[in-house]
Amino acid sequence: MTPQTLYVISNWDRDFENAKSRTIERTSFFCAPNHFDGKKIRQLSALENSAQLFGAFHLICAVASKCWYRGVLMDNDGPITARDLANKTGFREAVFADALPKLSSPELRLLDRYEIAQSPDGGWVLPQNVLAWAIPRDQRRQTAPVPPVPRESARIRENPPCFARVRQHPRKRKEGKRTEEKRRRGEKTLCRLP
Repeated sequence: MTPQTLYVISNWDRDFENAKSRTIERTSFFCAPNHFDGKKIRQLSALENSAQLFGAFHLICAVASKCWYRGVLMDNDGPITARDLANKTGFREAVFADALPKLSSPELRLLDRYEIAQSPDGGWVLPQNVLAWAIPRDQRRQTAPVPPVPRESARIRENPPCFARVRQHPRKRKEGKRTEEKRRRGEKTLCRLP
């Protein structure tokens, strides 16, 4: 069987995962670095069609975040090609056909490139250094559901405060002597809590 090219996003686990995403089996997001001072990004920005390549790289990351092994561009049919990326994202195939070789070039190395062949049983064997960090989707840890927040704290229910006091501005009309004292103090006693 003829070998096919497998693309893997370099340092996926370090740069595109966080504590939350590592525990989720199926994600609808991926973390992306927000700094542009790295050597690889500076080299990418010096290329002729750098904005197109940068956009293509983020589309590739979005597809890779939904793969069985996150960061590894492979699905049930084998390694994902430029045509597969175009079908999954809706962008032109020519964009990915141009981007994949450039992003995996020795100068940029935003993608790692491997040649893999299909095994006789029909499966695909990942390279050993990829298997060292790639976690299958079904082995990701699930977080326990967060219990609902109680409407009322047990401590407040057992020991309510005696009074609640609110400052008020003095009124201009006259009332009884007792109300006048409260007005001078600037306080008003509200109803007692049960």
